[in-house]
Amino acid sequence: MELIRKRTSFSYCIVMVMLLLMPTTRPIVYGNSSTMHSVNEVRSTQEQATQVSGSWASQASGTNKNLRAVYFVNSSLGWAVGEEGTIRVSYNGGKTWSPQSSGSLQNLRDAHFVNSMVGWVVGDGGTILHTNDGGLTWIRQTSNTSIDLSAVSFANGLYGWVAGRSSTILHTTSGGLSWHIQTPPATGHTCASISVVDFWDINQGWLACWASAHCTDPGGGVHATVNGGNTWVYQSTGDLHYTTGVDFLSATSGWAAGYRYLGDNAYATSIFHTTNGGNLWMETGSLSGFSSKVDFTDSTYGWVIVNYDGSGYISRIFASKDSGVTWTAQYNASLQLTDIHMLNARTGWAVGENGTILSYTTPPAVLSINYNAGKPGSYFTVTGSGFDATSNAVVTVNGRTLDTVPTDALGVLIAILDTSQADVGYYFVRIQTGLAEASVRFVLDQSAPLRLQEGSGEIVVVPSGIAFTNLVYLPIVQR
Repeated sequence: MELIRKRTSFSYCIVMVMLLLMPTTRPIVYGNSSTMHSVNEVRSTQEQATQVSGSWASQASGTNKNLRAVYFVNSSLGWAVGEEGTIRVSYNGGKTWSPQSSGSLQNLRDAHFVNSMVGWVVGDGGTILHTNDGGLTWIRQTSNTSIDLSAVSFANGLYGWVAGRSSTILHTTSGGLSWHIQTPPATGHTCASISVVDFWDINQGWLACWASAHCTDPGGGVHATVNGGNTWVYQSTGDLHYTTGVDFLSATSGWAAGYRYLGDNAYATSIFHTTNGGNLWMETGSLSGFSSKVDFTDSTYGWVIVNYDGSGYISRIFASKDSGVTWTAQYNASLQLTDIHMLNARTGWAVGENGTILSYTTPPAVLSINYNAGKPGSYFTVTGSGFDATSNAVVTVNGRTLDTVPTDALGVLIAILDTSQADVGYYFVRIQTGLAEASVRFVLDQSAPLRLQEGSGEIVVVPSGIAFTNLVYLPIVQR
């Protein structure tokens, strides 16, 4: 329930009588004599929600330095890092970017934050930088190595790992006050470089491994640990030469991306998925070109950067909405992209050469209904846009799933609600495809006009016995 807090008094909203007079911003309770439901989504006859068919747009980074990594802690606050000690910060989702002084001229290659204040950046020459104040000051931590570092992951504010060239792995249990070397992956599967480190908790983590130079060793798989990095076990991803990304959503479910060299400057990328912590990796999809990072936001939606795929573009961003089985190009770049960070399925960022920063946003799914009220037996036409293209949208009325309606290639749908069996009362319609959903409402009243069918579309029959007969405002507290 939404609480609006001020300082002096309190008031209560009154019982609703007419739906058409209902204010459009307050939480309400609706239901019948046996069921009451809390809703916040009932706002107007056009409701907006989220979906994944978004678009990428350039942001002005304020630098022409090559950027290597991007990390956001929420939809507003994020950092991009790159060559010659470059650190840029945004407080408004990337609308504007400002410099932060790193105190280093080394190329910075990865960043990880555990909250809005505490984070680490790693780079060449054994560079590890730490901040406790959101990047206002960066302090160099002693790594005891001059090896180039390319990956960092923290399980919490104390336990962290960094990795880089020559199978180098460093570990801290003190937030970086001290770092010590961990045993690299077993002989026979030594990594020329480690491109990604991803820890789920203080014990379980994974490394994405680049095999030996010139692709002579098809051993660029994943290495896993269940004891905080004390020992590592090789996990095969077929004959990949380079594993460039690994991303786990739980202790068991994760994705990996990598590529093999085919000769004559040709490459083939593969996407792998595991449901058992990497004991078995199954190839789910493939693309031309060589991959960079991969990022999944949930078990369905994922993104990957692929370079030199023969399309004529240097880099392309591909998206999947079926767990990595099929991939669709979302963005074509004339400069190389190096990292992607998806905050969720509707918001993300990518960075690359020459100060490139891209942001991903999704337009809202929208529903409209031709009439707000009608006599029982009326037909209501519901039109929607912004849904997943060529999908089956699920139609739910007053909490009951009734049917599915198809969307076209543009994500547009039309549903005709047949109320010939429905009772007098209030109706809330929700339509959803994947993460795209939106809602509308209507009321059946004997005194309202009978609405005849207008246009054509998928007929959805609204049954009897599901009408809500009461509509009541929830209290709003003011102080």
